[in-house]
Amino acid sequence: MKQIKFFLLIFCCLAAPFSIPAAFSEPLAPEDPRVKQCLVCCEGKQRACYNISADRRQCAVAYQACVDNCLSEGNTVAEWSDCWSTARP
Repeated sequence: MKQIKFFLLIFCCLAAPFSIPAAFSEPLAPEDPRVKQCLVCCEGKQRACYNISADRRQCAVAYQACVDNCLSEGNTVAEWSDCWSTARP
């Protein structure tokens, strides 16, 4: 039993340095200015949706679809697809 605890402790000590940087790293920001503008538009629509709709889940789903649309450069379907079409290149 002591050996199991010892090996578990050693495993945790060895695994911790590899998992900590991933937990605190931020997602990479897109380089394309049009994608950035599109994402800003999605955030604005999300705030407006929260003010209008009582269903936060619906707003979250529409926001995620909008973000996916921006990241795919308009190649996916989204309720707020106008964000991509209005973003200037």
